[in-house]
Amino acid sequence: MSTKKYLVIRSHESEFPSPITFQKGDFLTVGEEYEGAESWGNWLFCSTSGQEPGWVPGQVIERFGGPGGRALDDYTARELNVLEGELLVGTRSLNG
Repeated sequence: MSTKKYLVIRSHESEFPSPITFQKGDFLTVGEEYEGAESWGNWLFCSTSGQEPGWVPGQVIERFGGPGGRALDDYTARELNVLEGELLVGTRSLNG
């Protein structure tokens, strides 16, 4: 597994206390693709049983056609609370 180190240059506290979280194999309802000014590609608005809906990278979704899909990997949209100057180690990056 390849890792990359990141230095936090600005503190951040998440504003989303209940992000979408699911396990590999869970069924998803797949909605719209993100089309904002930021041009972030391949982010899909999804929901799954017992979770708040949220944005999910398309790479972790197996599409069935229509709105159905299944998770190809464990995923959480949880944002990290970080302080300026902290060092983070990343193991995987999806869609920025």
